[in-house]
Amino acid sequence: MELLLPSNLTLPSNGPGLILGALYSPGKYIIQNFIEAPDQDKESDCALYEHIYNHAREVIARLSGGINVLGGYFVDEKENNDWLKSSKKLRKESRIENEIVFAYFEDGQIRAKRLRDSGDVQKVEVKSVPSSKFFLTQVRSLASFQFNIPSKSRKLYASEVGKQITEYAVEKLANFELAVNDKFSDDCDLVIPKTVSTVPEKIDAEIYNENRDMPIKVSDCPHLNVSISIAVRVAITRRTAISDLKELIRIDVQRSLSKRFEIFTEDLILELDEDNPLMTNVILAKRVFSSINGGFPVSLYENFQTKAGDDLEFIFNISESTEPFEYAEPDVKNTVETDMPRDDDSEIYSSSSEKKAPFNNLENKNLILAILIVIIGIILSLLMSRSS
Repeated sequence: MELLLPSNLTLPSNGPGLILGALYSPGKYIIQNFIEAPDQDKESDCALYEHIYNHAREVIARLSGGINVLGGYFVDEKENNDWLKSSKKLRKESRIENEIVFAYFEDGQIRAKRLRDSGDVQKVEVKSVPSSKFFLTQVRSLASFQFNIPSKSRKLYASEVGKQITEYAVEKLANFELAVNDKFSDDCDLVIPKTVSTVPEKIDAEIYNENRDMPIKVSDCPHLNVSISIAVRVAITRRTAISDLKELIRIDVQRSLSKRFEIFTEDLILELDEDNPLMTNVILAKRVFSSINGGFPVSLYENFQTKAGDDLEFIFNISESTEPFEYAEPDVKNTVETDMPRDDDSEIYSSSSEKKAPFNNLENKNLILAILIVIIGIILSLLMSRSS
């Protein structure tokens, strides 16, 4: 195993913290950033390993598709049992998919090791590489979902609704078409063709539904009207195939949706009790991107209570003034509304392609009214001509 350290990265002077990166080629991982772990609140009741674990979870939830936590780093110190325990738990839960790496910075020297699942410890080589030649390409896209789905229960609580919508959105992405730079390709094709001499830093892609949605009956139970647009950010290399890119897009969408509903639940947890339905009209947090220290963009989340700068400070220990933000999502608010069962026996069917926006219905009414006025005018003119 080998860690690639791009020349544009600043080595950490404080720690401990997390190493962010991605698989660059077989056996080689390219580091993207070092995230210092926040100090534990003195009034906190949780154990230190839980504090480390919770911070790592928050960071992972804000990573773009293809970027992962590689492990931890330490400045002028060694790892302790709390870091070992939390890292193993994250690995066991598949939140960290690669084997855990620990890097040590002391007197300008870097050394690293990895912890094998078998319990063995192996030395890891850290290789400094030019950032102009070793970097990750950013694929940018927008995934839009507009659908009605029946609720699994009559009581619509945030955690259940969030899981349901996230699962449904990812399910809709089970099969989709992807146009990269306005060109469709087979799943086995490379995203960046071998014929391209210069690897681009950014690529635009468009996501298309492969098949038309089947109508869903929603009249006999509570149902959710979902309208969501998700700015997608995925990290790829020259070896990434279209099929791999699609899987990374699914991961990115799932991470983003899951975190938004988690934020929504936390916002309302003090206002709810077990006997009251939750969902009426939900506006989800907006996804904001920031390239911390020049690394691959991470996600921040902003709603009416919390700004992206707060997220940047609390999770990444960075002042807002030092990092620019990218507001990549459209101004249309991501919403989830609920309709309760209808009193009559009529059935409602809807699909994402058939659903009409409210202003379309208003235009239809105005058109009918205009036609009626014209007809009345013609009748009046006929009556007046006869009387004369």
